[in-house]
Amino acid sequence: MKDPKLFLRMFFDDENLEDDFDLITSNILDSLGTQNLILYIEDKFSIDIFADEVTPPNFKNINSISRFILSKLSDKEELT
Repeated sequence: MKDPKLFLRMFFDDENLEDDFDLITSNILDSLGTQNLILYIEDKFSIDIFADEVTPPNFKNINSISRFILSKLSDKEELT
């Protein structure tokens, strides 16, 4: 399985980005950045992200985004 944290660090182009660093309040992840991140995640992990899933708890930091991705992948595996 792909490691979401590795792919997220590649997206943010920062290997030293802390897993719990708040991407929203720091303005690293603004509305356009969030849209680009969603497209990146959907492409890299072959999952669909719906508008109601794009919430601060799911996209606050690398940890929360990684948990969200793993949850989506788990849901996807259960359907197959």
